[in-house]
Amino acid sequence: MTIGKILEAFDAKKHKYIVIKVEDFVKYINNGMKAALLLNDLNDIRDGRAADGKEPNPEYIVIEPNAPYANEVIEVLRRWEDGTSC
Repeated sequence: MTIGKILEAFDAKKHKYIVIKVEDFVKYINNGMKAALLLNDLNDIRDGRAADGKEPNPEYIVIEPNAPYANEVIEVLRRWEDGTSC
């Protein structure tokens, strides 16, 4: 699969990040070879970020859209983005 096809599959224009829930990884990637390939890719990304002088293991805040507090959090983020923070 080409990079273009991968970006198309993930709708890269709409989505900036790929998030994998650890629980889902453990549950659904139950094939040792698949898990090893994904972990190898993650290590390549980590090493590449380090080589570029970036934080190798950045952490992000993820909000599930169906969480009961999601709309409040999204509204706060929009206010900060608009410069009209609390």
